[in-house]
Amino acid sequence: MSSTPYVQSKRVENLHLTRERDRRRGRELATLLVAALPVACALLGWAALHVETVRIGYARGARTRKHAELFEENRRLRAELARASSPERVQSVAIRKGLAPPRPGSPKAAVTVPAHSVSRSAGSKFPRCADRSSIARGGRSQSPSRRRRSMRSRTRWAARRRRHASWRGISVSPSRRSGPV
Repeated sequence: MSSTPYVQSKRVENLHLTRERDRRRGRELATLLVAALPVACALLGWAALHVETVRIGYARGARTRKHAELFEENRRLRAELARASSPERVQSVAIRKGLAPPRPGSPKAAVTVPAHSVSRSAGSKFPRCADRSSIARGGRSQSPSRRRRSMRSRTRWAARRRRHASWRGISVSPSRRSGPV
């Protein structure tokens, strides 16, 4: 018996061999990709919209619950305010603290009322005042010097606006009031 093997191993080098591309299979894959891509995008878009809808639903529910809580707290606080400011309770607290109504002829505290809350014309919804900005200042009217300065700046603004409009070829009538109000 000999010790030589029946199969001899020979090293095969296939480094330079490449598989030929199957063009038909490539076309099938490209067709499948072109057909499936819009469907996949549509499904992903639908899923994203569904997730967003659910998220908004939860947020809306939370806000509804918060609104109900705040509404109930507002109702409770209004009831508490009404109870605390009732004349009977105010009188009992005043007696408990040792306060008494003022005697006739004793000096009374002067209460300042803003001018715009008093000077309303009959049936008018808005207060009568020199300018609208006095409402923002709490009813105080402008001093005459400040009013003159304000008018001067408005006049300058209007002149500047007319001058720039003429440069651009736009006609601005001088009778139309312009500038900040």
